[in-house]
Amino acid sequence: MTKRDDEIDAATKEIMRLAGMKEDELEAYFQSLPPDGSSTKLVADLMTKPACGYRGIILARAEAFYYDDFKSTYEGGCPKMKLVEDLNVAGYHDLAQKAIDGEYD
Repeated sequence: MTKRDDEIDAATKEIMRLAGMKEDELEAYFQSLPPDGSSTKLVADLMTKPACGYRGIILARAEAFYYDDFKSTYEGGCPKMKLVEDLNVAGYHDLAQKAIDGEYD
């Protein structure tokens, strides 16, 4: 077997392991993953903005992966659209544009 075959085999095993998990096990698994680059970048960008009441809410949501396409607990179905909405409500229009441009994907 080649190294590539080993990688494919390992990925297949991981997919099968995840496919066999119950919903609550999957939720715990995804919540245990380290922060991804996009969530970390969003938090860093938010910290450069003037504080407002809504910034704290957005920060807490970002740190909890609320806007993450895969880990989100947002029930509206499209967490990135919610992020854009929240950033615009807070007056952070430049960050909203960054979200639209895919910088927080």
